[in-house]
Amino acid sequence: MATPTELLRRGEIFVRFNPGKRGVSIPNDLRDQKECVLSFSYDLPAMDVAITDNSISATLEFRGRKVWCEIPWNAVIEVGGRGPWGRPQIWRPRPVLTLIKGGLDESNKEVE
Repeated sequence: MATPTELLRRGEIFVRFNPGKRGVSIPNDLRDQKECVLSFSYDLPAMDVAITDNSISATLEFRGRKVWCEIPWNAVIEVGGRGPWGRPQIWRPRPVLTLIKGGLDESNKEVE
């Protein structure tokens, strides 16, 4: 399975995440959602995408305003992009994050 870096090299990726997690840096009007999706691409103008061991970040544009955004991997639910041969592929962090009321649990363990 391709990693987020490999998916990004093939084109645009979509990162679905919990905006309420500590360390998430996004516009304030997006924080009230249970989940958020942002797109990242090396092909977009002025896109300074950086993928590290801890997060994915870039300067994104919202309503004509450029905003530096950072999504820590512990907030990521999944990353979607193009796999080999252009087929859609989904990457999920391990351990798989579990959705619960109001967001993801802090321990990343399944909650009953």
